Amino acid sequence: MRRSQPSSTGWMLAAAGVVTAVWLIGRRRKAFVGKLALVTGGSRGLGLNLARELGSRGATVVICARKEEELEQAAHDLAHAGVDVYTHACDVTDREAVARMIEDVELEHGPIDVLVNNAGILHVGPATAMTVEDIHAAMDTNFWGAVHGVDAVLPGMLARHAGQIVNIASIGGIAPVPWMLPYSASKSALMGYSVALHHDLASEGIAVTTVAPWVMRTGGPVNGTFKGSVRRKVFTAFAIADVTPGLAIDVRRAARMVVNGIGARRSLVFVGLPSRILVALFGLAPRMVSSAFAMVTRALPRSFTKVGEPGGAIARELGRAGRSVAERSRSRNNQPTIESVAQQPTTAQTPTADEVARAHEAADIAE
Repeated sequence: MRRSQPSSTGWMLAAAGVVTAVWLIGRRRKAFVGKLALVTGGSRGLGLNLARELGSRGATVVICARKEEELEQAAHDLAHAGVDVYTHACDVTDREAVARMIEDVELEHGPIDVLVNNAGILHVGPATAMTVEDIHAAMDTNFWGAVHGVDAVLPGMLARHAGQIVNIASIGGIAPVPWMLPYSASKSALMGYSVALHHDLASEGIAVTTVAPWVMRTGGPVNGTFKGSVRRKVFTAFAIADVTPGLAIDVRRAARMVVNGIGARRSLVFVGLPSRILVALFGLAPRMVSSAFAMVTRALPRSFTKVGEPGGAIARELGRAGRSVAERSRSRNNQPTIESVAQQPTTAQTPTADEVARAHEAADIAE
């Protein structure tokens, strides 16, 4: 029997596919050559890895964060990796400070081509443990921080009819998850703002990319605030997920996916298969997803104490095991040391007797 030979057409199609793939990869990597990118929250975690990935593709990168010492360490690491990097200390919750930073950066380095609004904070715990101040804090950084950046950089981009704004939202901004009320509220606001901004700027030559990541291995739990009576158990669960493949996405892989999306000027970037699945489920069966989350919440213990602790303080008190889990991811992502975070003050606000009574009454009615 004669063995069939591959047709010349098949070989040509395969060769064309390879050539196209190589061309797309090359184009993607050249998209940032000669560009200036500003990354807020760029001294650690996802922001640091985004800066590294952008720099590796030819961009000049300016990283912004509140703490000078973290910026210096991040800049040292990035420069060692061959990134052309500069730093600027700034608190994104301060609108005037952000405007000054944008002005200074553009005077020194030229127009900003890509603004990445990445700065964010995290509160974890039941709604009954959160305060209005917690929600304000999350909104100030996670939402208003991005708005301040856009407000400062947009006039120049409009004048040039060019530029790109990247807002790092969250899958929790689409399908809010239990025990992350301030975070979900702020990321939901950012998601709506960013998608609407994409629509409004489409005719101006300015791309707006909204990013919705799944949980990533960033070392972030050390820097989060955990509230409620079981905050230490919750921190432990977050810390374990933060270093466990399959439960959380490697942050370097996540950064590559985000930068690929930026280079392709996509309007929406979902990072990780779980994020796509959850978005699809929430879109097709929102009540089912909401009911499932409610079942999870009912299985968790009630908590009416508003005491909160930094993740680093909890890790230190958990002893060697807590330190080991937290350190594994922290050190790779320039997160602050456990000792430095542990020195931050514990928030304590005990509810009044009337507040507790009302909460219990509401819970009894719900049951």
